[in-house]
Amino acid sequence: MVATSTVPAVRFVRVRHAGTERRFVLLDVSTRERYVELVARSAGAIEELLSPSVMANRVASWSVRPPELELRPWFPGGPDDPNLCFLKFTP
Repeated sequence: MVATSTVPAVRFVRVRHAGTERRFVLLDVSTRERYVELVARSAGAIEELLSPSVMANRVASWSVRPPELELRPWFPGGPDDPNLCFLKFTP
């Protein structure tokens, strides 16, 4: 997800939930547009290199003109899964 703020600046936001903390970046509109443009240019090359075990923040579709970027959902138990960002991985 690329969050956008109407405030003309990049902001860092902390979200606390159930004893954990996640940090997000809110991009102003012009920074978001530039970010999407840059990521869209390299998305295909990067996606080709990732193994199927990589689940988070995979690109579902992208376009350079106009700059668009859509990420695949990756939540194993859905967006309300309490273990959403703190999954246990085994070797």
